[in-house]
Amino acid sequence: READGDGEAERPEARAAAAVAEGAAGGGEGSASPAAAVDPERERQLARQRRVMESARRRREEDPARAGLRRSVLVETAIAVVLLGVTTALTGTPPARTEAEAPPAAAREAGGEAARPEPVSLPYDTGGADGSGTATLQLDPSTVGENTLHLYLESPDGQANGAEEIRISLTLPGEGLGPLRFEPEQVAVGHWTVEGLRLPRPGEWELDLTIRSSAIDQTTETTTVTIAQ
Repeated sequence: READGDGEAERPEARAAAAVAEGAAGGGEGSASPAAAVDPERERQLARQRRVMESARRRREEDPARAGLRRSVLVETAIAVVLLGVTTALTGTPPARTEAEAPPAAAREAGGEAARPEPVSLPYDTGGADGSGTATLQLDPSTVGENTLHLYLESPDGQANGAEEIRISLTLPGEGLGPLRFEPEQVAVGHWTVEGLRLPRPGEWELDLTIRSSAIDQTTETTTVTIAQ
């Protein structure tokens, strides 16, 4: 009976210990952390993706070829802008020949045509018979480029006067041009012309007119003609 009593005394203690153990086990399961529910494989996959993206970003930033390409594109863009500006400026500039042959603005009349320049008259005297009178010079249009020169000689009584030789030279002292020499062609008694008389620069040109009336009688008269742009 003592043995039975001891067994009966131990059974309540065993039952209490078992209850405590079950309660502890139940409490452990109920307090599990939410982090334990995350899939570890998914975590590793996300970490790998982040590492790959970060590595690719660093390679793009450190790649010298890509940096050089960006610089090359910027340089080519700047050159294209400069060339476009130069092309625009050249397109708006008229050709040099057009500027040279255009009549001066001051010489345009109300009708839009260039005014005829005034003739220049100067007396001459070679010292020989029939070697004196008035020389009249008409330079048309009196601008840079090609001109036509007309020369008329008149005796003191207003008649056409002849000459054995006529020579003309033009000099622009301010720019050291000349003398440009021309030999007029006689077209009638007392009338000579020079076609295609080309003057390269505007300014006050000195014109020397040499008239020879005989083998030994001649004179050179000087006047100034204004050549416009």
